[in-house]
Order: sequence, then C-alpha cells, then structure tokens
Amino acid sequence: MLTLDSAYKFIAKDYRGTLMFCLLAAIAVFIPIVGALLLMGLSIRIISNSINQHDEIPKVFGNFGNDVMNGLKYMLFGFILMIPFMAIFAGSLNGIISASMSNDISSMTDIALSMGVLWILILVLTFAYILVVPALTANYAKEQKFGAFFEINKAFSIVFGDFGAYLKMIGINFLYSIAIGFISGILSFTAIVPLLASPLMILVNGKIMGEWYSEASKK
Repeated sequence: MLTLDSAYKFIAKDYRGTLMFCLLAAIAVFIPIVGALLLMGLSIRIISNSINQHDEIPKVFGNFGNDVMNGLKYMLFGFILMIPFMAIFAGSLNGIISASMSNDISSMTDIALSMGVLWILILVLTFAYILVVPALTANYAKEQKFGAFFEINKAFSIVFGDFGAYLKMIGINFLYSIAIGFISGILSFTAIVPLLASPLMILVNGKIMGEWYSEASKK
C-alpha cells in the first residue's frame, strides 16, 4: 500500500545500494546522449520493479542494453506527445505572421480568436497529459510493449477509477521533490549532493508510481 514513507523505506533499506546508484547514475549523466537514455530506462525499470514488488535498488549498469532501449522508446513516446504542441505552435506562429501582414481589422480579430482557441487547446492538452502520462508510463513499465504507451482508455480508467489515489500519488511525489530539493539547496556547497538529487528522485518517483499503479490497476 502506498504511504508517505513507502519511498523512504525503499531507499533506506539499502543505504549503500542507494548511494552507489546515485553516484553511478550521476556519472552516467555526463555520457553524451546514451547517459540520458540510460536514466530514462532506469526510471522505467524502477517503476516495473515496484509494480512487481521487487524492492532491491537496481544496479545502474546491470541491464545496460535493455535500459538504453527502454529509454529510447520513452524518448520517442515523449516526442510523439509533443507533436500536438508543435502543431499548435506552428498554427500560432502562422497566425502572428498573418496578423502582422494584414491591415484588415476583421481579419486580425478572427486570427486573434483563433489563436485564443489554440492556446485553450494547449491548456486542455497539458491537463490531459498530466492526468494520463504517469499511468501510461507505468503501463509500459509493466507490459514492456511500445503500444502500452497509447492505451489511453486504460490510463483514464486507472486514474478516475480512484482519483483520490492519483492525487495522493501526485502529492507524495511533490513532497519528496520539495524535501530533496530543499536538502540539495542547503548542501549545494558540497557540489556532489546536488548531482545526487536527480538520481535519488528517480528512485523515489519510480517506487511511488509503481506502487500507485499496482494498486490502482487492480481496482
């Protein structure tokens, strides 16, 4: 069951393993391109482990090829999610150019209204993504099939099947983000601690998302 201390128990169970994960993941960040893919893949693996109730801290380079491939798939998923935003941005840019070249007040008004609608679409799309992307990510982590990223009906069903649990997951993640960010800020003079903050958050976020999805998908 997801509780406020679930993630803390996870990272505190093996301090040495947690520290080694954070150190090696921080080093991996500096590997061009591959490092970012590896971290994304590790995030998927941690969520998958949490869903399957495997609570060991993963080894950063323990499943390198599979993690990088999962990271590549996740990056592709992110790019696909950005396509509607890019289309809206292109439409807005075209509207601005048209308005700047037009002296017709009526035409400019129509363009302004159209742009207003486009920006409303951005807000709606952003809100929809906030709702379903965590569930879609966890769904992929469980199924390990690229198509699992696009099972939108399932994602909405999981989120709205117990919306309180979804808000709880978001809230707990937020609290850990604030706490880790605060500690990182205080100890920023050490230089090394801020570098460990992101890998630590990957562990925390993966554990929380995995537990939430595991519980919510059974209801």
